[in-house]
Amino acid sequence: MRRRPARTVAGLVTVTCWLGLVGCAKTSDTVALGPETGTPDTSSDSVSSELGGDEVKGPETCVIERTIACGEVIDGDTTAGSRSVASLSCDPAGLALGASPERLYRFTADRATLVRFSVESDAALLLAVLADGCDDAACVMGRPWEASLAVADGESRTVLVDGLDGDSGAFRLRAECCTPSCAGKSCGDDGCGGSCGTCGGGEVCDLGTCTVASCSAGETLDCGATLVNVDSDGPGSTSTIPATSCKGYDYSGPERVYLFESTFEGTLVVRLPQWDASEKLDVSLFRDGGAGCDPATCVDSGIEGASAPVSPGDRVFIVVDGYEGNTSKFDLSVECCVPDCSGRECGDDGCGGSCGACGESIYCNKTTGQCEDVVCTPSAELVCGQTLSGVASDGPGSSNLLFTSGCVEQDYSAPEQVYSFVAPNTATFRFNLPPFDENEDLDVFILADQEGLCKPENCVTFGFSGAVVDLEAGERVYVVVDGYQGNVSPFNLTVDCCDSDCGERVCGPDGCGGSCGTCFGGKACSSDGTACVDVAPSDNDDCTTADVISALPFETGLDTTGAADDYTVGGTTGCVEQYEGGHDLVWTYTPAVTGPISITLLPSDTSDGVCNPAAPNSTCSPKVLYVMDACPDVATKCLAANDYYFAPETSLTVNAFAGQTLFIVVDGFDGNENGVGTLRVE
Repeated sequence: MRRRPARTVAGLVTVTCWLGLVGCAKTSDTVALGPETGTPDTSSDSVSSELGGDEVKGPETCVIERTIACGEVIDGDTTAGSRSVASLSCDPAGLALGASPERLYRFTADRATLVRFSVESDAALLLAVLADGCDDAACVMGRPWEASLAVADGESRTVLVDGLDGDSGAFRLRAECCTPSCAGKSCGDDGCGGSCGTCGGGEVCDLGTCTVASCSAGETLDCGATLVNVDSDGPGSTSTIPATSCKGYDYSGPERVYLFESTFEGTLVVRLPQWDASEKLDVSLFRDGGAGCDPATCVDSGIEGASAPVSPGDRVFIVVDGYEGNTSKFDLSVECCVPDCSGRECGDDGCGGSCGACGESIYCNKTTGQCEDVVCTPSAELVCGQTLSGVASDGPGSSNLLFTSGCVEQDYSAPEQVYSFVAPNTATFRFNLPPFDENEDLDVFILADQEGLCKPENCVTFGFSGAVVDLEAGERVYVVVDGYQGNVSPFNLTVDCCDSDCGERVCGPDGCGGSCGTCFGGKACSSDGTACVDVAPSDNDDCTTADVISALPFETGLDTTGAADDYTVGGTTGCVEQYEGGHDLVWTYTPAVTGPISITLLPSDTSDGVCNPAAPNSTCSPKVLYVMDACPDVATKCLAANDYYFAPETSLTVNAFAGQTLFIVVDGFDGNENGVGTLRVE
């Protein structure tokens, strides 16, 4: 399992600015609010005296409509509001607000508190909190609908709800207060998301008090020890290890602590195989330096294992801890490995260490352990239209010479299959590697032929499920299928050859797996590929209304703005590694013949910034794509997926079987990620 960094959720970002003042134009265009619900009362043209509406002097005069208190919810509408605020000094985008009506409210703290203001609306609105009146010398901008700040007892602030680009509409404004408390605490949470202080080196926060970091080993483990079906939070567990360790991750869950006392010179290897899809435990090794499990003594941490060199007499704490508070069952094994570099000048020492490194442009033959030029030895010569089925990556003809691809600096230490290919003509060539099964984790690399050597710097391109390369007639390349992090698996590989010709096309597929151009800025490619055109929101919202793809190649513009969030599969199968809670559209394709197909989602914009669903723009493009062989049972039938955030411009390749319907879903990371894109199936 590849652990990728967590994706940042768009929205809800708070920016605090301390800049110059901004003027507020005086206006009498205000609307009274109903005393019971806070909803607009458009029968009045002035502020109702019963509501406490009053003029407040800022840089210039503006009108505060009413007060808002902790815990209060106001249902309002900016449509007939004032136009006092034209711009804000704390707005880095320099939005022009003068064309839009706004509502202004006063908040006065009855105690020192952390207050969170939030706005819900279908309109494109902006939320900001100013100093009392319209003075934005101390201004907090909501990004886009939330702002949090500390307010002292008796201090007043002005809350602004304003429209963007002339927009206005109904909204709901909330004020949620939290009073921090550090009574009797020198560290830890203040109850409002803040901190009562941090502890020094070698200390941890235990119920608000800094104490010396310590760990109590529940059991001593020897070489060859194996633990099975252990509860991380069961009897004997503790929760006193620091929240961060070797890798700086959050280890706030309960932990199990074991002691290893070395009687040999070598490498301690501790393995923590993944228990199931929900298990998020890591293992860390701490040298016993007399301070217990001090973070400074951590020597290694890992998702599925950790290792450390040891000598006779060394004491090492083995800690199995929960990532982000997780608890789970686990298995654990302890191996005592003695490195062996006899006759080897480079490569693995048998214990995860190294027997040495080779010089520049000289590579280690992992089989012999000698530094040498590694020659590509193809197991076969590939030709156009050829299909290899069920080939074992570690089977006959395989080698184990390449340790990295050069195109991407990751671990490809598994055995690989190497093939040679000579381009019969100048054209585009695609080498398809569709997922074989859920256990397959192979990638395909294209290496240029430089004196027949398999050098990482010769890598031209690579892909998880296929690679595309443009070649000249007679040009030779090496096609390498290699396993990520030691993975070995059967695989299928096909060779597609094509002479691309776009003619008058300015966008869409070139018929060879490439593109004649991509449409951006809210447009999609026309059916004949001669223009980028506007697209209307689609109505193929779910499996029952899915659009049917009758023939390939196929390309269509799409707009998910009006669609609903019908399907989510990532949490169950891991087919999508991140949350896909956005608007989704569905297409079906039933092939007449068996073979691989390529599916690509081209968003209208490649950015991943904050999107406001009330005012969609090009940055709100859907960026998640997945394929199932049944619907609506998507949770267990997902075949393949791609998130543009992790693999931009990477196509999915799946094996399509004659007569079996595939369901293709375009989705978004969350409700903000919706809009225009292009779907291409070949």
